[in-house]
Amino acid sequence: RQSGTPDLKVAQLADTILLHAARTAAEAILGEDPQLARPEHGLLKQKVDAFWAEARKAG
Repeated sequence: RQSGTPDLKVAQLADTILLHAARTAAEAILGEDPQLARPEHGLLKQKVDAFWAEARKAG
């Protein structure tokens, strides 16, 4: 297990499909706008920044 990677148990095929779709979407967004600088990515950038700020506080 990688450090910082949460335990994730995929119970159903639907979960696997959803996770794959989310990963594909994230890769597409970051491939086009790695800094999330575009206006349409503003809210996503706020959420990502907040996530990493909290993760840094947690240690």
